[in-house]
Amino acid sequence: MTEIVVVGEVLMDFFAEPGQSLAKTTSFTPRCGGAPANVAVAAAQFGGEVQFIGRVGNDAFGQLLKQTLSDKGVNVDHVVTDDTRPTMLAFVALPDPDHPEFTLLPGANENLHAADIPDSALRDAKVMAFGSVTLAYASGGAVLDAARRARANGTSVFFDVNYRPNIWKSSKAAIERCWEAIRLANVVKLNAAEAALLVDGADPMAAARELLRNGVELVCLTLGAYGSHLIGTRAEVHCQGFKVHVVDATGSGDAFLAGASIALCKVAKRTAELDAEDLKAIGRFANACGAIAATQTGAMHAGLNHVALEALLSGSGS
Repeated sequence: MTEIVVVGEVLMDFFAEPGQSLAKTTSFTPRCGGAPANVAVAAAQFGGEVQFIGRVGNDAFGQLLKQTLSDKGVNVDHVVTDDTRPTMLAFVALPDPDHPEFTLLPGANENLHAADIPDSALRDAKVMAFGSVTLAYASGGAVLDAARRARANGTSVFFDVNYRPNIWKSSKAAIERCWEAIRLANVVKLNAAEAALLVDGADPMAAARELLRNGVELVCLTLGAYGSHLIGTRAEVHCQGFKVHVVDATGSGDAFLAGASIALCKVAKRTAELDAEDLKAIGRFANACGAIAATQTGAMHAGLNHVALEALLSGSGS
């Protein structure tokens, strides 16, 4: 049985020269990416049983992405090759490791249909994960439909707010679409800025409690170097971050989500029943996964593995 199903976009990232903005770089380095695909790869390399569902173009990039996912241990049986649209592309710059710049060019991912996401895949999974970038395009309807089916089947639905302002027509459109997803989710991951955006300038804890009032059972508030704060229906805990040398924070949030998904699968409880000890275990494991990813350039090609994870978990940290 596949424990984790990740739905959304897989794409080619083109990274600008180190330290340069998109406007000033003179060359780009291609790497496989896409937030949901990064989550799938991180989860697989940290020990999860993972399936990815999405679309790629019938082109060299699409072939590379599908092969890379498979090589990293991700089940790609439901990655569709689309003959009508090219593979999605993203241009990424890191003028500051904590503030990446993005420009996205959608493609085959926009053609994702509800039929691409079979009931059997959702029914057999413990966690279904997706993010807001998928919701900004025509693919959003298919993913929300899958989230409804997953939650009805008892699968935990994990939504990553992952707000990228330049892909939305307006912040209002983003907020409305994200709230559609939030009302279908058991678990929501977001940072302080996203919390304020979603709940009209509210502080993160007030925003988290508003999410809980709307049916969410666990809120994962990520705090960068300060770790994370997990707020559930029965308890809340702060999990201290791990001290690492940050090279590229681009994939750290995706790795956090992957770690949290793996940890959720290991807890023999429903998300509404998690106590403080459960939340501490989930947060610590997810923090470690995110910290390791931040020490590497890129996400899907990062050195994510059990050895690095266990070394960090056995050393300093929360």
